[in-house]
Amino acid sequence: MKDLLKAIWKILKYADNFFTFIRHSILNVVLLICVIAVAAALLTREDKETAVSKIPANSVLQLNITGDIVEQEISSDTLSALLSDFSDSDDANTCLQDILDAIHQAKNDKRIKAIFLDSSKMDGASLNQLTVIGEALKDFRSSGKKVLAGADSYTQGRYYLASWADTIMLNPMGSVDIFGLGRYSLYFKDAIDKLKMKYYIFKVGTYKSAIEPLLRNDMSTADKEQSMQWLDSLWGNYSRHVVANRRLKPDDLQLYTENMQVNLEKLNGDSAEVARGAGLVDMLATRPQILNEITKVAGKDMELISLHQYLKEGGVPHSFDGLEGNIGIIIAEGTIIDGKAPTGQIGGDTLAQMLKDARLDDNIKAVVLRVNSGGGSAFASEVIREELLELKKSGKKIVVSMGSMAASGGYWISASADKIIASPTTITGSIGVFGVLPNFSDSLNAIGVHSDGVGTTPLAAGVNVVQPLSENMQSMIQLSVENTYNRFLNIVASGRNIPVSRVAQIAEGRVYAGREAKQLGLVDELGDMQRAITVAGTLAKVQPKPILIRPKQSMKEKLMQFLSSARANVTTFMFGNQLGRVVSELEKQHSVAVDSALGQFNDPKGIYSWDPGIRPIR
Repeated sequence: MKDLLKAIWKILKYADNFFTFIRHSILNVVLLICVIAVAAALLTREDKETAVSKIPANSVLQLNITGDIVEQEISSDTLSALLSDFSDSDDANTCLQDILDAIHQAKNDKRIKAIFLDSSKMDGASLNQLTVIGEALKDFRSSGKKVLAGADSYTQGRYYLASWADTIMLNPMGSVDIFGLGRYSLYFKDAIDKLKMKYYIFKVGTYKSAIEPLLRNDMSTADKEQSMQWLDSLWGNYSRHVVANRRLKPDDLQLYTENMQVNLEKLNGDSAEVARGAGLVDMLATRPQILNEITKVAGKDMELISLHQYLKEGGVPHSFDGLEGNIGIIIAEGTIIDGKAPTGQIGGDTLAQMLKDARLDDNIKAVVLRVNSGGGSAFASEVIREELLELKKSGKKIVVSMGSMAASGGYWISASADKIIASPTTITGSIGVFGVLPNFSDSLNAIGVHSDGVGTTPLAAGVNVVQPLSENMQSMIQLSVENTYNRFLNIVASGRNIPVSRVAQIAEGRVYAGREAKQLGLVDELGDMQRAITVAGTLAKVQPKPILIRPKQSMKEKLMQFLSSARANVTTFMFGNQLGRVVSELEKQHSVAVDSALGQFNDPKGIYSWDPGIRPIR
């Protein structure tokens, strides 16, 4: 065991040295690139001011979605744009509203003859995000213009989006990989036991499964039961849309998935022909043939205009932008943590300040809070909710629009809204709380390191990771967790006007899809962001003019965000597109591990209402 721990320590030490080297190298290059960026900006400023950007008359909007689809855009900067040009990198995430704005503008833009749906570099997206984009494509087609989709292969997320196209083309050597939805996790009990580690677990909720990987080697029966229910709901939604869009028989998609091996044997392993035979694609086409089909629709002088170019040069109005508005839009995306947080996380203080800004702005009559979160710190969630209640006391209305997930703490901050609107595939509920405290006393004892001492009271040792937790302290923490859970139940009961006894029946940490949540009274209606804005306008008795409320950032915070963005771009610039992606991902995982241990989960009392959620569909 001693040798094993030494080996693990050496590996961790070398890994830390490796990432330290990468950081130092990247920061040095950042300084150099910053100088280049400033010089380039100054040299090109005059050209940009005088240039007149034009979209050709016979253009096709290439809806090339890259990276993950996110709810909140991270502001771009000169350095990012410059490095993107140098490295030909297009791995940045794509903002959902940008996609919708471009499609809406293209519908009535006489220069745009069609849309070519290119999802080949799209990574993660939720079903409800893809559905909203699909419905926008359907509206675009109502103008008489065509939507064409073409790809070398389709994952099930990319195919789901492509199903809204008039024509779906697939490379003859490609495939349509639809395997169904699942939820699989890693479990660490045996590894924890072998390392003689210990976790003190405090929780309330039979179905609160976030901490199961620390306690088990497999998924519990309760977690399997609840997971299958919401997975079935999401899969049913996926299947219904694909079947309707492609005009298939009700069982065709299920049979395609279940009989894949048999069908491949019949066609000598030709997966493309299997997809065409099942009616999932209209034609098999190579890349030149796909381009030829697009040309047939738009004409020989057709030009493909990328999403980025169209947003930049096509005169696309950006939703929620402007100097005035009466419906404040606040985006709450990511893990909820105590204090302030940058874009991609929900800082309790940061979000509370935005709600306060909306309350003090006389022009804002109502707020739409877009929640896309699996929760996090219970304390930070309550800080946000308290400011939300102050907003309501001022007479202003608040409507919650749930994204792909608004569970645990995400539901905590939603429950007191005037109205809650979710999509059928939103994952919500998970009303439960837990606390986790790691302890390394047995691990240290095994290598001959011991902790001992004296204190003035039995509680003097407090929460010490190198000493066993006293029974009194364990009891105190469990009582605190139970108190937080009861508080959660009462928040939901009061906010949703449901008896506490009824909330207790549907809580227990259980997760629900949006459709089931509506039936249970946890949400008011099913709809998208636009529906939430309409409802907010109705409640406030105004014609809605939405405006995005952004967090106020100090110069230091802006600088740190700039450097963070720059480091990611420089990594790709230094190491190349593919290798850079690998290095960035390794560094990301390394940072996540450190953050988790040192402060990402930073609730003052160590109590969380959090659900790890589901992987984005790909």
